[in-house]
Amino acid sequence: MTLTRARAIRNIDGPYTRQSKVKSQGYVKTIPPKHVTKFTMGDSAKYFRNEFAYLIKLVSKDAFQIRDNAIEASRTHILRELELVAGKDFYFLISIYPHHIIREHKQASVAQADRISTGMQRAFGKPTSLAAQVKPGMNLFLIAVNNESVIPKIRIALEKIKPKLSCRTRIDVVKVKNFRKSAAEESEAKEYQIVKTAVIAEPETKVVAPAVVKTPAKEK
Repeated sequence: MTLTRARAIRNIDGPYTRQSKVKSQGYVKTIPPKHVTKFTMGDSAKYFRNEFAYLIKLVSKDAFQIRDNAIEASRTHILRELELVAGKDFYFLISIYPHHIIREHKQASVAQADRISTGMQRAFGKPTSLAAQVKPGMNLFLIAVNNESVIPKIRIALEKIKPKLSCRTRIDVVKVKNFRKSAAEESEAKEYQIVKTAVIAEPETKVVAPAVVKTPAKEK
């Protein structure tokens, strides 16, 4: 079955997320597979030690639903660009999670489908995919870097994924106030630090040439 257009599932519906191992409490009988493989990438230990100087955030301006395959497509594009421009010195976080289960009323796509697929109005539908429900002001993606020169390239990568999200967004760049350098960077800075030392001048010693004693010439 082909995917429905994003504009058809963009508006937020009532959350359909009730999942339980207890049969009487599990309202969702079929759970579609999640397409997002990773939510945290990069150097997470360095991020939690607060050793990144800049944070780049993609913030939502609208209330909307974003499907998990759109999140995964955006993730792969951003990660590829980050590895090219920043190497391994970055942290990448997906701040949203696809909890909501999208239900669709399947319809036939063959000839004379209008006669075959006629059914009840406002049908409950069957689970087809997962989506994340986003509110205005929520962070969609968070990127942390140290090198200020790579920020324009990251902004370009975030601009390229906006058509995949089908909503209005903005990019915020924040400089971390209580940023501290890592132990490796501090030791490297100490090696190149100029340390002023007092130079004690030693007294100059004059070298005195030995006196030359002339001996009188012998008479013949």
